Formats: sequence, C-alpha cells, structure tokens
Amino acid sequence: MDEELEPTNIRGEYIWDGSYLSGADIDTNDMGHEGHFEQQIIGTMKDDLIEIAKEELEKIENLPEDELTEDQADALETIPEYIEKLENDYDGYIDASDFHILLRQIKDLNINDYNNFITKNKQYMDGLKDPRKWGVEQGNIISRGNNFEVWGWNDSVKKNLLNMLYEIENSESEITPATEINIHDYASGKNYDFTFGELQSGESGANVIPGAATSKSNVHIPWNRSMLQGDSTNYKTFRNWIKLRESHK
Repeated sequence: MDEELEPTNIRGEYIWDGSYLSGADIDTNDMGHEGHFEQQIIGTMKDDLIEIAKEELEKIENLPEDELTEDQADALETIPEYIEKLENDYDGYIDASDFHILLRQIKDLNINDYNNFITKNKQYMDGLKDPRKWGVEQGNIISRGNNFEVWGWNDSVKKNLLNMLYEIENSESEITPATEINIHDYASGKNYDFTFGELQSGESGANVIPGAATSKSNVHIPWNRSMLQGDSTNYKTFRNWIKLRESHK
C-alpha cells in the first residue's frame, strides 16, 4: 500500500460548530470540551442571575443592621463582589465557581427566587451536569484523536463531520483515506466505524457498509467532473478520491 494510504492517528482534540474549529486539548489550549461548553452555558444564564442578585441586594440594603439575618449580613458583604466578577469577566472567561457561589447566596436569601431561576433555566442547569453531551446536542461535533461524538447520524451530520475532518487536516493532521474514524452518536447510543475514504464515498451517494470497503468487488467510489468545481475543499476531496481509487486497482 502507498505510504500516503497508511492509516494515520489524528492528533489533538477539537470542537466543530459547523463553521469554526476550536482546539479543546487541555494540555495545549485554555480549556477542554467540558470547560468550553460550561462557559457557554453559564454565559447564557449569568445576566439573569445578576439581575436577581441585584434585586435581592436592594431589598436588604436599607434594612436596619440589627434586623439583618446572618445570611443577609453575609450577602451585603459578598454579593456585590460576585456581581462585579460576573459582570466584568476577564477576556470573556467566567469563573464557574463565582457563578455557583452567587447562586447559593440567592438560595439562602430567597428560596422562591432560586426555584424560579432553576425552573426557567432547567435546560442549562441540566447541561451543567454533562457539558460535553449538552454541547453535542446543540449541534457541535467533538473529537479526541480518531474518536468523534455527534448528535444523530444522517447525511447532514455526515457532511458536517467531513467538513470538520477537512479543517483538522488543514490544521495539523495528515488524514488518509485509510484513516479510521470512530463515531459515537449520543442520540441513539450507537457507535459507527468508518475509514475517511468510506465517509467521502458515502457523502457522494454510495451505499457503504461500515468497515466493508476492503476489496475491489465491494468498493464504489463515485466522482464526476462537476464535483471538482469550487473551493480547495473539493480539490482535497478529489485528491483523496484518487488515492482511494488507486489503492483498489
């Protein structure tokens, strides 16, 4: 087999939102998959929490000091600090512990406001239990090496995954038609194993059984001249098609 067709190990961990590829390797990037989506979830809720905190603070600011409960006295000292931290998050980064501390203080001050907040933001609070799964459910694809996680498995998701793979290849990893791609679908709980070449053939309408493209007799590699038109992604696809075709002569 041509060296270019040897299966390769994909380097790095990534998040693909359909348009942009983000690094998610905690050893080389600011945060991993969980941290990335945790920031999105908390960022969605923080303004609502800040508003509730300011309302609660206003209620107790004018109370006589000798009438304050211990929780209220503590809130007067600490709530302004955490409101400021969340309002002035450094360079777009929100410290998750600041969010949770302020939320606990709201719970101590007014359980009804706390319960209303939890109910209103149930989707996001549930998402904090497993930020990675939440992020995939929103349509993102995440990867660790050759392993990819998606929500649902259909032609649209397959095309999106291929676009992610092209971006990864442009970034730093050599991906050949023989490179193994392992997919976990959160929606169904199923796992799929393809080669990069099989995914490309499948996108073009071939009826490919995972792992079945091992000989001339069961390989169908569609291509036509019109598919070569367009941007560099089409050229890369054509180049890989040629490699796959030559390997099965």
